[in-house]
Amino acid sequence: DIGKLAATSQLNAIFSYGNFSKHIGMTAQQKNSEMEIFHEALPELLEKHVSTYVSTGDIVLVKGSRGMRSERFVEFLIKKFKGR
Repeated sequence: DIGKLAATSQLNAIFSYGNFSKHIGMTAQQKNSEMEIFHEALPELLEKHVSTYVSTGDIVLVKGSRGMRSERFVEFLIKKFKGR
């Protein structure tokens, strides 16, 4: 389970969107209460959290699907942090 693995990693936060990914953050937070979880129904809403939390130099892993149009979220990250 991705949530359990994330909870035992060195991740500081999980950002997720959509119906099926909500359980990942819930599972991770049950195992690691210090992990910050941000979940929204739509990627556009999640972008606000990412803009506030993520800084230049941070590592961001994007796990998604073409069906969820995850490439649009990657494009947002590139535009937001390009040149930093």
